[in-house]
Amino acid sequence: MGNDHTVKSYDQQLNLLTRKICEMGGLVEQQLASAIEALANRNIELAARVIEHDDRVDDLEEDLESESRGEQPRAPEPDLGEAGEAAVGEGDDDDRDDDRDHVHEHVGTVAGSP
Repeated sequence: MGNDHTVKSYDQQLNLLTRKICEMGGLVEQQLASAIEALANRNIELAARVIEHDDRVDDLEEDLESESRGEQPRAPEPDLGEAGEAAVGEGDDDDRDDDRDHVHEHVGTVAGSP
């Protein structure tokens, strides 16, 4: 009986994560389409809105990461060492901030400003 409860709980957690991943994918898809439209039409206002809404995707990603860790106490993550951590994306926050800064620097140029 206890095993059935564990399996059901795991399935519910997995379904919740799946829904949230799909939600994040939809947001990313919308952001990408808007970014392409902004570039194609040299629309600086739309580009600025895309940048403003980027935090929504980042926040959802962070929520998913913390939920996925918190929802699996029975299966601790193995110690992968530095190479393994790099392979699974540790430190991506700095890269994401660098990318965002790079986009901010060039939005005006792409839109036709000097």
